[in-house]
Amino acid sequence: MTYVIRFEDTHHDIQSLLEQAAKGYEIILLRNSAPFVRIMPPAQNTKRVHFGMAKNIIGVLPQDFDQTPDEFKEYCVGLSQKPKK
Repeated sequence: MTYVIRFEDTHHDIQSLLEQAAKGYEIILLRNSAPFVRIMPPAQNTKRVHFGMAKNIIGVLPQDFDQTPDEFKEYCVGLSQKPKK
């Protein structure tokens, strides 16, 4: 559930708003009728980042990675040449 409250009305009741967010509610504070701040509960089921998480996801680049494929060589004619003065 989401509560939408004017920012001006929160000065005396911020503790109860934070308690509602801790219970899972989303609180949106408005300033001049536009969203100003969103208070949300912490994300659930988040995984901590650790070394080796991307194992078997990121592959090894092939040996010829920097070589231009034959299909593109016609587009590269003259790129490696220095311009004439």
